[in-house]
Amino acid sequence: MRAAGQASRPWRSPPPSPPNASALASSCPLLHLVQRDGRKVFWAWAAAAQRTAPSDAELRAIGFGGSVWAAGSRTEPNLLVLLHGLGDTPRPFAKLAERLALPQTSALALRAPLPLPAGLDGFAWHEAFELDTGDLIQPNTGERRRTGSLASATRTRLRRLVRLLVQHGWPHRRLFLFGFAQGGTAALDFVCHGGGLERSRVMTGADAVAAASGPTAVASGCAMGALGGVISWCGLPLPEAVLPESSLPDAGVRGSHRTDDDSLLGMPDTAPQGMPDTALQGTPLRGTPMLLACGDQDPLMPLALACRLFESVRTRLGLRLREGTGKGTGTDAETDVDRDAPPWALVQDRAPAAELHLLRGKAQAMVGNADEARTLMRFLARYLELAASLEDDPGLHRVV
Repeated sequence: MRAAGQASRPWRSPPPSPPNASALASSCPLLHLVQRDGRKVFWAWAAAAQRTAPSDAELRAIGFGGSVWAAGSRTEPNLLVLLHGLGDTPRPFAKLAERLALPQTSALALRAPLPLPAGLDGFAWHEAFELDTGDLIQPNTGERRRTGSLASATRTRLRRLVRLLVQHGWPHRRLFLFGFAQGGTAALDFVCHGGGLERSRVMTGADAVAAASGPTAVASGCAMGALGGVISWCGLPLPEAVLPESSLPDAGVRGSHRTDDDSLLGMPDTAPQGMPDTALQGTPLRGTPMLLACGDQDPLMPLALACRLFESVRTRLGLRLREGTGKGTGTDAETDVDRDAPPWALVQDRAPAAELHLLRGKAQAMVGNADEARTLMRFLARYLELAASLEDDPGLHRVV
């Protein structure tokens, strides 16, 4: 219907208003929105993130003063973060990273935040000693010193470190934690509980466009993502952090704890009632690939206990067990590996998984022979993101 005398014209719907780029965001970090002349909106390739190494002052500000970079480039696409053992210092681990010479990988050896008591040299990731006797603290009923100090002194610092590294150009999937002994305990604790205090928020306006431009833009305020991988060499989660209190020895009898006690082996796969609050703070970085290597002669880490605790972490991270690895197997048991092939060729299966390796004839010691190094390299070969150079690809021929 139209009023008398009104000119006839074809019906057309009004043109849609141009979308506002400030209200849109890309879920792909490779693309971002561009708006010109107030109307035209289109997708464009995002510029490659510029990686920069955090300064010593920045590391000191988050509680990691005294950390040491390995020699070489500090801006490679992947970053290996090393955590030393109880009473050690970071420099030997920076040297280890230099000997590993991982391709396209920078390395930062952290210094643990807690000095040893009584003026002893070295540092720790959590409280470890009884002050009156100097004995190691045992996971007795009601014991909170180790879990509490690990959460307050180390977990919070590692969370700040990851945020800082993301801001400096390394996305979560390019970050790898490699801890030895107590350092491995700290690394496993972080991937199990390090994500919960970061609350993701819905971003609109300018923040949305900034987030779409790359992974470094709105780093703080975003939830922690899965890391590239976590490696614990001769380090287990603290039993009091994952076992129900009813399974722990009685704290009333000094020295009553036995690491091979059957009560420590009846561990469920999920967190039970009665666990300490500090152990339940924070959500896991689910999907982070994990390698746990333990010696079959380690008096502090009986194999049966190691298997139980490994299963707890694997379940919490939502990982499958990689075929050919598992309870009590040696490194030769991997069925998908040609032992004569170079480690960097062993990348058939990149899906996140958990690996448990028994180091035969070994107590608690760092990587010490070719087979152990090969176990480490196989894991890293699966998950390091390596950009192949066309110039070095023997399968390509230059046309001139």
